[in-house]
Amino acid sequence: MKTRATTAELVAAMRALHQRDRVRLVEDPFALGLCGWHLRLLVRARPVCWFLINHALRDLRPTMLGVLIRARYAEQALEAAVRDGITQYVIIGAGLDSFALRRPDLMEHLRVFEIDLPEMQALKRKRLRRMGVERPPGLHFVAADLGEVPVMEALATSSFDPGRRAFLSLLGVTYYLPTDVIAATARSIAEGVAGLAVRP
Repeated sequence: MKTRATTAELVAAMRALHQRDRVRLVEDPFALGLCGWHLRLLVRARPVCWFLINHALRDLRPTMLGVLIRARYAEQALEAAVRDGITQYVIIGAGLDSFALRRPDLMEHLRVFEIDLPEMQALKRKRLRRMGVERPPGLHFVAADLGEVPVMEALATSSFDPGRRAFLSLLGVTYYLPTDVIAATARSIAEGVAGLAVRP
């Protein structure tokens, strides 16, 4: 859990830093609030942040850009899927994702199911309470360890409708899963979702 939480925090911090850019791939006013106190302080300390990004962590800049590009790509694909009538969105390994908070335009048409470890979801709920942010009514937390529970089995504990088409995203998660779990996850999705649209 520690590694997963740390990575989720770093991704949120990357989105928060990106909000300073004049041209943004992702608009995310919630990213900073979803960070832990240490990263919030770091992001707010502009000179220190500038030094870290441009010198100490310079080799990570392509990774940061990749994180933003994949988020933008997934959301553009989701927008097209919503126009095509899809009304369910499953975020596998959601971490501290803020989609359901920052895209009310799409939430009007979607039920969003975030699958992640129970500890990660507890952390996210705590951060949302600290920010004074209400959980959108269309957002559903599905607690599951994918190493033990297949995606469709996890979704069966929620109001997800396997008979309706769905859009699934799996961004930055496979690094933490053994090969057999990745294969089982793909098999579970392929066998259990009707008319599915997947973005890896």
